[in-house]
Amino acid sequence: MRKIGIVFLLLIGALVLFSFLLTGCTTCNKPYIKVGNSCCLDNNDNGICDKDENIAKEKPTQEVNLSSDEYQFNVSESKMLSQWGKEVTLVNMDNEGKIIVKVNDVTREIKETNYMEIIDGLEITSKRINYDYVDPSKNYVILKIDKYTEGPNEYLVNIDKPIYVKGNTILFKEVDTKDHSIQVSVNGKSYIRIREGYTENVEGLQITNVKSFPRDIRYENYVILKII
Repeated sequence: MRKIGIVFLLLIGALVLFSFLLTGCTTCNKPYIKVGNSCCLDNNDNGICDKDENIAKEKPTQEVNLSSDEYQFNVSESKMLSQWGKEVTLVNMDNEGKIIVKVNDVTREIKETNYMEIIDGLEITSKRINYDYVDPSKNYVILKIDKYTEGPNEYLVNIDKPIYVKGNTILFKEVDTKDHSIQVSVNGKSYIRIREGYTENVEGLQITNVKSFPRDIRYENYVILKII
């Protein structure tokens, strides 16, 4: 019986020794944590060695080269462009290339890259979209932004809102979403169709459809007209 007890004690000792060899004897007190058989500093108590977190923080991010009139936006990010007194916000973006941009209190959708919209006096072009399905924090848009300036004899005309040129009333009424042609009347006379980039003589005025901007919402449609 005594021999059995001795054998039992020897087995217990062997197990304790084996456990000791596996786990080691290192004890770490806060703010240190145990990693393997050693301790490392963990000041913020998140279970990760501070040195490992610093390596992650110092990992260089991908740099985006921007020209002087380009700006990088994350979703919901706003930038105050003091040179024009305008605040620009990227409201939303999707994986199809559509973005929603707000300038001061005016919100517009830009449907595709390399397409320019005039929003509250600014020319805004979506130049590049980075959409990451896995990590939304990496989503961003590059916008090219400049002040809209009318050329000689040019007018920015909103649909259904008449303008007055040389004593004449010009009204832009319709825009075709396919060929961007528009319908224009002068002094209430019948409407004339003008294709984008073309000029028509309307009631003695040379009217050019410089560029038209068809929108899904009617009151957002507008056009740049040259009138001589």
